[in-house]
Amino acid sequence: MKKIYQIVLPILLFTLVGNVEAQISFKNKNTKLINSNFHSGCTMDIADWNFDGLDDIIRLDDGRIANIEVQRTNATFQNISIGTFSSTSGWSWGMVTTDLDHNGYLDIIAGAGVQH
Repeated sequence: MKKIYQIVLPILLFTLVGNVEAQISFKNKNTKLINSNFHSGCTMDIADWNFDGLDDIIRLDDGRIANIEVQRTNATFQNISIGTFSSTSGWSWGMVTTDLDHNGYLDIIAGAGVQH
C-alpha cells in the first residue's frame, strides 16, 4: 500500500500543480497619475506617506530625484517633488520607506552598489 502512495501521490500533485496558472492580470492605470508618461525605470515604493490611510507612490527619477504621487480621496494623485538625494550621478537600485529615526514621519532610504 505504501508503494502505491509513493507512485500515485507525486503523479497527482504534478497533475494538480500543472493546471495552476501563475500569471496575474494587470491593467495599466497610469492615466490616473499626474504625469502618466513618467516611467522611472528605477526604484519605487508604495507607502502611506501622509498617514491618511491611502497608498502613495514614492519614485526615484534618474535613480536619485525623489517624487511622491500622493493619492487623494477622490481617486486622483498630487505630485510632490521632495528633492535630490545626491548631486553626483548614480543610480539607486534599492529603496525603502520607514520611520528610521522614530519621529513619526517616513524616511526614504536608498542605496546603490556602484557609481555610473
